[in-house]
Amino acid sequence: MYEMGSITVSDHGVARAFCLSNPFEVLPILGSNGKTNVLKVAPRHLPADVLIELFKNQISGVIFLTRNPIDSYISLQKARMASSWGKKDTTDIRVTLEVPKFLAYCRRLNAHYKFCLKHTKQNSLSAVSVCYETDINIPDRAAYASLDKAWVALGVHLKSGALTETSNVRLFKQDRSTEYISKVVNWDEFVFELACQGQLRLMRTLPSFHSFRV
Repeated sequence: MYEMGSITVSDHGVARAFCLSNPFEVLPILGSNGKTNVLKVAPRHLPADVLIELFKNQISGVIFLTRNPIDSYISLQKARMASSWGKKDTTDIRVTLEVPKFLAYCRRLNAHYKFCLKHTKQNSLSAVSVCYETDINIPDRAAYASLDKAWVALGVHLKSGALTETSNVRLFKQDRSTEYISKVVNWDEFVFELACQGQLRLMRTLPSFHSFRV
């Protein structure tokens, strides 16, 4: 069950849709519990005008999650094939990648990052970076410790080990595969075409980011 003030919703999909379509109503409700709340926003989650308003009036600090774009793209394609963005194992799913669609995805990521960085600075918000590969895709306890450090860097001082001690939350890894060849049907062909277009740089974690306080 998902409780938001006087609203109780039993379906996660319905709750998520409500939150995304009513951010200005949901955030004050969440903020009334006296806890630090997190709003995760990926490209196309919210319209630009809504994001701008959130940066102006609702957000106190920003954590930029950086990730290898090929990893995130493969994860997105697997989630679409499984029709699940939650706790569903997608390890056995293999996807076929198309370079033009991948490059378009990277352009959207870059535009979203620049947009958020611009409004973070315009509204004098502090920001830190968390790298998925080194800070999140690791054993849960170490990942929670990384997130603890990110909060502290933003000036949010949680009880020592507060995230680590959260027993009812697990960082579920949908894909346990570690080799691209086991995830992608046409991996060799995809890499070759990417190299021909001079885009192999997209095989490393982007963007390069330096945390800042204001």
